[in-house]
Amino acid sequence: MGVKYLWDTNTAIYYLQRQFPRLAEDFIDNILISNRPAISVITEIDLLCWKTAKEKDNEVIRGFISDSIIFE
Repeated sequence: MGVKYLWDTNTAIYYLQRQFPRLAEDFIDNILISNRPAISVITEIDLLCWKTAKEKDNEVIRGFISDSIIFE
């Protein structure tokens, strides 16, 4: 199964912070059932440099990155 969607930084952040409307979040959840998230190395860097309020946020980000396909 190939990559269908390449996530940008804002998409990842909004999804992880649950800032999307319910319909959009459901759409993304359904995509994730059969597809791993795919991000660029730039998005990876952006996420790792993103200032978060709590260490738990950093754990979520690192988990998301480790579950993602990363395009160099």
